Amino acid sequence: MSGIVGSRLNIRGSGLVGSVGTDGQVLTSSGAGVGHTFEDAAGGGAWNFLGTDSVSDGALLETTGLFSSTYKLYMVVISNLRSEKASPVQNIYAQVRSGGSYLTGDLYDWGVSGWDAGTTNHIGRAGQTDSAAQITMDGMGAETNLKTQSIIFWLDNPASTTYNTNVTYEVWGLQNETKGLGGQGGFTYFHSSSPAAIDGLKIYGASDNITGTIYTYGLALS
Repeated sequence: MSGIVGSRLNIRGSGLVGSVGTDGQVLTSSGAGVGHTFEDAAGGGAWNFLGTDSVSDGALLETTGLFSSTYKLYMVVISNLRSEKASPVQNIYAQVRSGGSYLTGDLYDWGVSGWDAGTTNHIGRAGQTDSAAQITMDGMGAETNLKTQSIIFWLDNPASTTYNTNVTYEVWGLQNETKGLGGQGGFTYFHSSSPAAIDGLKIYGASDNITGTIYTYGLALS
C-alpha cells in the first residue's frame, strides 16, 4: 500500500482522492455492507447568529424582522452602549414590537435590582402596567465621562400568539456619576389579554440619543 486512499474514494482513477461531497460535509458510515457517504455534520444546541445593527448618536437601537417560530429562545446582546447626553443622568428603556408597531399601551411589568458600588447598598426599582420597561436603575452616566453599559435580553417564544412573551435581561456597567460601578439585573414581562407575536425589540434613552451595537441570536435546540 502506498498510503493513497483506495478506490472507494478514488473517483479520478489517478491515485488521488477526487472531490466528494460538498464543503463542510463529513464522511459518514451508513452501516455494515453499505457504502459510506458524505453528509452534513450533525447539529446540536447552539446559538446561531442572525444579524446585527448599530446606531451612532441615534434616538434608538433596535432589532427587527429576526424573531420567528424557527427558534423558541432568542438572545439579544447590546454592546458598548453609551449615552450621548452631555450631563447625567438618563435612564434606558425597552419596548417590544408586534405587527410592525411598538407596543406602548401600559403593557409592561418590570423590575431591576443590583447594588450601589459606592455604598455597597442593594437597591431596586420596579413598575407595573407601564408603557415601557425601565432597564437601568439609576440612569446611565454622561458620554463625556465615557460611561458604558452592556445588556443581554432573552426572549422566550416571541412568535407565540397563545402565551405572553417573557423577556428577561441582565445589565452591567457604569451607572451615573454619583453611583460609580454597579451590577444590575432584572426582568420585564409583556402582558396582554390577547397575546401577540413579537417581531422586534428596541431600547432608547429617556431624554437623549444613544450609541451602541446590537447582536441577535437564536438557540437551536437540536
